[in-house]
Amino acid sequence: MQNDMKKELDELFAFGQEVIGLLEQEIRQRDNRINTLENDYKDTKNRLDQMKQSLRNLLRD
Repeated sequence: MQNDMKKELDELFAFGQEVIGLLEQEIRQRDNRINTLENDYKDTKNRLDQMKQSLRNLLRD
């Protein structure tokens, strides 16, 4: 009886560890997507700012 309970607890623990591993992987992937979006936003904003400045320079001339 105790062996069965220990085996079941070990299986539950292993399953829990697997779930935690999958969640951690999902979090890392999400963080990577967020970082990519933030970098893309910064790049786009910088390009837009450069275009604005170029347009201002053209309008001044």
